[in-house]
Amino acid sequence: MSNFLMLSQAPAAMDRREPSTNSGILGGGGSPIEIEPFQSTSGNMPTPSRALQTRYIELVFGSDVTLGGNPGLHAYFRHMEDSFEPLLDASFAPVWDAFGLPRPRSTHDCWPLPVAVFEAIQRQTREPQDVSIDVIIEAMLSACGCTVPSNRSFCQVAVFAVLCWSTMILTPDLQPQAPQPQLVCHLSRRFESDKLVQQTLDRCRRSISATFRGFKAQAWGRDVMQVAQHDSGTSEDLHKSALNYRSLQMFGKIRIQWVTSMAAHLEFDPASRHLSVFRFPTICALRSMQDRKSQRRVLRSICEEFDPLPAEDIVHRYTTLEQEILLSYRLLFAQSSASRKRIGAEINNLRQDGQFVDDFLSTLCERKCRTGMLWWSRMDDQLRQLPPELWPISCRDSEQHLQERDVYSAMEDFPRLGQRLLQVQKFNLRQQPSKLADLWRDRRNPLQWYTFWAVLIIGGMANVVGVLQLAVAIYQAVAGKG
Repeated sequence: MSNFLMLSQAPAAMDRREPSTNSGILGGGGSPIEIEPFQSTSGNMPTPSRALQTRYIELVFGSDVTLGGNPGLHAYFRHMEDSFEPLLDASFAPVWDAFGLPRPRSTHDCWPLPVAVFEAIQRQTREPQDVSIDVIIEAMLSACGCTVPSNRSFCQVAVFAVLCWSTMILTPDLQPQAPQPQLVCHLSRRFESDKLVQQTLDRCRRSISATFRGFKAQAWGRDVMQVAQHDSGTSEDLHKSALNYRSLQMFGKIRIQWVTSMAAHLEFDPASRHLSVFRFPTICALRSMQDRKSQRRVLRSICEEFDPLPAEDIVHRYTTLEQEILLSYRLLFAQSSASRKRIGAEINNLRQDGQFVDDFLSTLCERKCRTGMLWWSRMDDQLRQLPPELWPISCRDSEQHLQERDVYSAMEDFPRLGQRLLQVQKFNLRQQPSKLADLWRDRRNPLQWYTFWAVLIIGGMANVVGVLQLAVAIYQAVAGKG
């Protein structure tokens, strides 16, 4: 598992390669992509930070995962260090003192905190349902031989933030200047009137999964009820022709909003026409392949508790949220030549703007699955080498490789994200072509497209034949009179 993402290696410092390679990024224009704030304040990475990052990877993803074998983690760590910025505030100084950690002078120096949190989790012998944020804090204090601080509120906020950054299901807001610290998270753009959701620190005494449960309904919103109440007997088809990025851009005028929360993936705002896309597919890939060893049971319990599917459905559906996210990249960007070119150009623009991009995006979004036709078709070598655990069981062939289709099932292939994809599809299908040229390019409904042009061509030919017959009849009549 450790080196599978080497296939997508394309560090920002490397020269731009040809599009035929995984790291190749197509040049050119493309519509603008809006980006969440993602600017780092740090320079070159010191050696101690790299050692702590390696330890963090081992604790969170497993000892068989390496930073060198998964270059997409560089972008994730860049995001982590940007998120560490509030920890430099003086209000969090007691946190470092309480845990016996040196006060950081830059975001590079903040890695001891997440490492200490997960080492405390690893030492736990309790069941996940018995582990709380307060239990983790007590284990951290015990490890360093420190006394319990009189006010542990900022310690609770810091540990909660580390868990959010590690699971990537919520985006925490540390609010260092808040007079009364609370557990606060950013919501997606759907909630413009209330962008933050908060819970009191009393939840830190409950199990970690119960703490995150308090944010579940607000983060998923109506999707939770729609998934839970949806009638599985109805047909809910997702068509590649209506959901590929070329179609969404050309007819729906939809733009991408890159986000750092899995819960916000594929959120769509019809007013602004922004489609949220999770920007770290490497995290989804690594989590899809994780085994069930004890040291990561706590993180897994958080993700399972935050799952929008009813508990009874999770047992019967073998598709995980991470697999749905990975498959959605293929559906939106990779199953159309024009879509691959558009997203490739935009990813290239991100790199040129100095944004750190998860290199695995290029593999997922710019690689054509198969070349050739019928018996002469051949699967892309780099996609073939990806582990089968990355894809839903319903989208694998007999050899356990990715099997793409023109039509997907919202309930079987995307049991969690299907309703969001249906919303985007319905919005796009409502948009009408404004020019004659758009009629030719509009293949959102293939049957309608072929029917329209078949009628047009056959009808046109019939009209031409009719005109010729009329001309011949007139000529014969004139010649007969002569």
